Amino acid sequence: MIKKTLTIALVLFCTYSFAQTCNCEIEFQHIHTFMEKNYAGFKEKEALMTKAGYQKLVEEYTKYSKLPHASEECIFILSQFLGHFKDNHVFLASKLGGKTDSAFLKQRQTIEISDRKYQELLKSKGKEGIYYFKWDSLAYQIAVIKDKSPVHDYIGVIVSSKLPGWKKGSVKLYAKMENDSAAQGVLFMESNAVTQRVLIQRR
Repeated sequence: MIKKTLTIALVLFCTYSFAQTCNCEIEFQHIHTFMEKNYAGFKEKEALMTKAGYQKLVEEYTKYSKLPHASEECIFILSQFLGHFKDNHVFLASKLGGKTDSAFLKQRQTIEISDRKYQELLKSKGKEGIYYFKWDSLAYQIAVIKDKSPVHDYIGVIVSSKLPGWKKGSVKLYAKMENDSAAQGVLFMESNAVTQRVLIQRR
């Protein structure tokens, strides 16, 4: 059997944490308003996008902020929006890790992976499959399945975990492919969520 691994490249360009609940629509309104009023290069960036193009972008991401599970994906939505400014000095930042937040873990979206689907994923030669997560000494086994949405291509669901806080079926990862093997993703920790670069590999 081909062993697949997920390798996390620590801190691509931004990390941002939230716990408990997040109203993504309000968070996005705050972010784009802040950029419009406080970002010194906003006028130049808007001119490059055109005013109509920028307004369309805001409308597009406002819709994303209202999608089902947008509260969980909010960090991803905000980071993707800021990425359109193409400025490495513009990013979200916070501390990684922290104490286990049981309420945060309990609110995780859960998706059932049937035994039949699990066996199919074990044999998969594509990006869908059963992965061993390179974090916490390979503490997780994750099922990566296609789940196309405007902001992600795949989701990772816990199959087994050595850590008691994570239950079978809990969503651990959202990922948007950048190229054949790398994705920008939202990784859920025991206390928060962070944006990371994820490399999907076989070995």
